[in-house]
Amino acid sequence: QAHAELRFDKGTLLLEHCAQLPTALSAYFTFDPRVNAYRAPAHYYADLIKPLRPWLRRNRAPYYGKLLQTPALQVQLYPHQKEALQHWHAAGRRGLVVLPTGAGKTLVGLFALSAARRDTLIVVPTLDLLHQWYALARAAFPDLELGLMGGGYHEICSLTIATYDSAARHIDRLGNRFGLLICDEAHHLPAEFYRCIAEFSLAPYRLGLSATPERGDNKHLDFPTLLGPVVYRKTPQELAGDVLAP
Repeated sequence: QAHAELRFDKGTLLLEHCAQLPTALSAYFTFDPRVNAYRAPAHYYADLIKPLRPWLRRNRAPYYGKLLQTPALQVQLYPHQKEALQHWHAAGRRGLVVLPTGAGKTLVGLFALSAARRDTLIVVPTLDLLHQWYALARAAFPDLELGLMGGGYHEICSLTIATYDSAARHIDRLGNRFGLLICDEAHHLPAEFYRCIAEFSLAPYRLGLSATPERGDNKHLDFPTLLGPVVYRKTPQELAGDVLAP
């Protein structure tokens, strides 16, 4: 009989009222004697929720809703953008899309969130990019309330755009509010201060966008755990015949 309850707690998943941890879940959870419950990093949510379901009486961990929006943009996606989205879907809506600057990564992100149909957090490194994403999201989803975190703003909505700095500071409280995490310029994410954005989030769907995901410190090797593997990659040479869009 299912007695256990799962909830989100400061960037972790807390499994309560579970007398004995099922063997299949021992790879994710460790016992926390301070609270007399089992604890797991939030980013394992997508992996552990299926084997955990038979034991759960209540799942209170996710606190995100459905985001049902179709982009109101009169744009024709380029073949590489369509392929990137197809590969991302085929990989379970997790992973990195590597495209050169000017190849329209932002559009890939907006169409991905439309397809994922979940409340979404978009993380960007600079205030310039924050405002660029905001302008495009406003054009794509004119009826949607947009949240901003960074540059003096702190508004959480179904679609929220944040700087890496702001997201890292608040993700321990907000990590269950979004079903999709999009990291623009994703090579920033594995840095020591920023990786918590992925680790403290339970978002089952994740998309990283970058022209240059490799890092000198080899922390890009952590991407499969943080966001998923590289699911699609095109070089500037391969896109030379295609149009490099803004």
